[in-house]
Amino acid sequence: MLSGFVDHSLNYSYIIMIIYKQFYSLKSAADQGSLYQLRNVVRRVDVQGPEGVTSSYRSHMNFVQDCLDSFVLGACLHMFGMDSLDGVPVNVEIPHFLHLASIEEQYAWLKELGEQLFKTYIKLNEDSLINIQMTDQVSEMDDQELLLAEMYDSRINRYSCTCNKTYKTKGHFKRHLEKEHEWGFALNQDTTNSAMHSKEDHVAVWRASFMKLSLLLRDTEDAYQYGDGDRIFRNVKFEMLCADAAHHTKYRLWLWRMQAYETAILSPRQAVEYKWNCTANTHGGKGKNIPNDNLVETLVQKIKKKLREQGSNITHNSAQRIALSIQIQQELKENTSQVRKRDVQNQLLTETLSLIF
Repeated sequence: MLSGFVDHSLNYSYIIMIIYKQFYSLKSAADQGSLYQLRNVVRRVDVQGPEGVTSSYRSHMNFVQDCLDSFVLGACLHMFGMDSLDGVPVNVEIPHFLHLASIEEQYAWLKELGEQLFKTYIKLNEDSLINIQMTDQVSEMDDQELLLAEMYDSRINRYSCTCNKTYKTKGHFKRHLEKEHEWGFALNQDTTNSAMHSKEDHVAVWRASFMKLSLLLRDTEDAYQYGDGDRIFRNVKFEMLCADAAHHTKYRLWLWRMQAYETAILSPRQAVEYKWNCTANTHGGKGKNIPNDNLVETLVQKIKKKLREQGSNITHNSAQRIALSIQIQQELKENTSQVRKRDVQNQLLTETLSLIF
């Protein structure tokens, strides 16, 4: 069906590159809880930032996963009101007979806690970021605005004061009231917004942003491992937004192209085939799929190895045969190895039984 079609699906390795570019900085070595500070605490010398992701992908991936687990665990401890893992929850009451409840009821209880944690520590809203209350000040500003509106004379299009002076602009009129009549005005809206912004918990914003992107990485990795096309293409929309925020035009274009093929360019039948064939399983077993992009890279390396073995005897036809047969040869090799291993095990079992009986 898709013969001749160029597969533009992209693996999820670029997400970890974005994470390190956005959240990993040598300047944050003294900031407690930053990635670089945590890297020094646990002595992960194999983590070198965005420059080392390509050469040491697995170590950088594991470090991000460890940091995500620690942040989620810290959020759980704070939400439960626990000082340590051995402590007793203070803010959350655990049902006494939870262990006797059904699996569905236990899952519902855990899901409710997870949603509460997500809303409080990951999906931050404006109310949870601002630590000051501006209610009284805003109310005072509203009262003053009403008084100023009452002192505006629409017949002459001017503000009229009780001292018989008139002003065309509100700013001049307010300065007159402050200087001559000792009025006190509250902060204007711009100053209020600036003060509110200065009180934002920037550490919470950084931590929540890191957890959002790391959770997206974990969910995308899990979707590829299980070949879940729905989740893969659902996460592509969020990944494209992240790539846009990080100014990665190449990744954004590739992700947009994936959606375009699935939504508009391919026929419905081809779109379904494309959507559910983004991964490949070379060893069998559930949860062991890899992205097609990784499979292509693996096959390219094996093809290059075969071509180097031919040396000066290489021709166009031989290179073509190698490229077309390398995957079949690899499958035959793995199947033969498995059969040989099974035969050896059966032989050992037969010899053991003969010695016993």
